[in-house]
Amino acid sequence: MAKVQTTPNKSRKVAFSFREGGPTTATVLGGKGAGLVELTQLGVPVPAGFTVTTSVARAFAQHGTTPKRLEHQLQWGLDRLERETGRKFGAADNPLLVSVRSGAAVSMPGMMDTVLNLGMNHDIVRGLAKTHGARTAWDCYRRFLSMYGEIVLGIQRSRFDNILASSKLFRGLANDQQLNAGVLQEICHSYRSLIKQATGKSVSDDPMEQLQQALLAVLKSWDNPRAKAYRKANGIPNDLGTAINIQSMVFGNRDNNSATGVVFSRNVATGQPGMWGEFLVNAQGEDVVAGSHTPQPIAAMHKWNKNLYNQLDAIVKTLEDNRKAVVDVEF
Repeated sequence: MAKVQTTPNKSRKVAFSFREGGPTTATVLGGKGAGLVELTQLGVPVPAGFTVTTSVARAFAQHGTTPKRLEHQLQWGLDRLERETGRKFGAADNPLLVSVRSGAAVSMPGMMDTVLNLGMNHDIVRGLAKTHGARTAWDCYRRFLSMYGEIVLGIQRSRFDNILASSKLFRGLANDQQLNAGVLQEICHSYRSLIKQATGKSVSDDPMEQLQQALLAVLKSWDNPRAKAYRKANGIPNDLGTAINIQSMVFGNRDNNSATGVVFSRNVATGQPGMWGEFLVNAQGEDVVAGSHTPQPIAAMHKWNKNLYNQLDAIVKTLEDNRKAVVDVEF
């Protein structure tokens, strides 16, 4: 039987694609979701995705469960995302991986949780390897297992970090980028064993279950101790709730022609116009914010890839002109 695509009733919608022309305010979409809609409308090359609104977080806080309509709208969002990307969530052939990110109406940097490379299992690793190479595929799986293990399953991040550090030390390697596909596969096996030991069960290989559990973990992170302390210190109301952004992955860790970073439209110390920030080659966003790697100043990007530097500079200038304020951009 043919699959019939249905669009949720707009008055009851709790999920909106970046491209569909729905709400644009931070109170509904969170600051990150509203920013992604703005970027999309300006024609900036933003990976496709959709936002689960802050109303879901408020319902979860009140009732301890998510609204029943969320399950249907989550599937609607994934169906649309598959059409926009040409990839399939949960399929080993041409797989779609997603990030699951919090996004409060008022910026709370580092206070809540994110899971990257979600939607992986051994079959999908092999499928990703066909298009992106074995090393990238196993590196993404390694990153997914540690983030999912920490954020969703509650395992201390240091336990994953110790396995990674021991593997590098044993081989005399200085950084993660030197780990080849075979070693990364061994690390993934060790991570899965750790998860089984710590929780008594294997990590889920069902991408939809992974997504549902990650979504709940992000909702719960609204009330983690550091987030509550941050809101209290900064006078942020507790009843705002967080939105959740589900976005197709791009891979800054694909090779030495790929990168990730954070940049401001001005020097934050002097106010001087021009990009100010840093980036990492062959890495993902967590490496920049975690402080575990030494990034390069954004000026060095001009030598590394002049065309990308110029494109990023033009985007940042457009955003500052549009906002009429200093902006910061994750890329």
